[in-house]
Amino acid sequence: RDVRQELLVAVARGHAPDDVARFVQAAAHGLLADHRALLRGELIGDGTPIVSGSSCTCAYAAIPTLFDESLHVYESSTPATVVVWLIPMTSSESMYVRKSGWDAFESLLE
Repeated sequence: RDVRQELLVAVARGHAPDDVARFVQAAAHGLLADHRALLRGELIGDGTPIVSGSSCTCAYAAIPTLFDESLHVYESSTPATVVVWLIPMTSSESMYVRKSGWDAFESLLE
């Protein structure tokens, strides 16, 4: 099944925009090279800090629930474009997701 995705990252002020853009670009290039889409709850990253000075070493793929629902899917493209929210995570948070599953992690966020 064909799918189109847009990657969304929200970070605190003070992080270098170029570092954030590099991380998103690397993630997108890897996904394009593998011809695959991110799945909900998937973790991406190589274990190094996402941006310099951060303790976050990966990003968690989520539905962008913090944002208006109209942002979740753009139906006017073919195929529809699904927005994936990349949430920066520390290694201990990602370990929890790996051990307990994305559904257990997301229930903690509610």
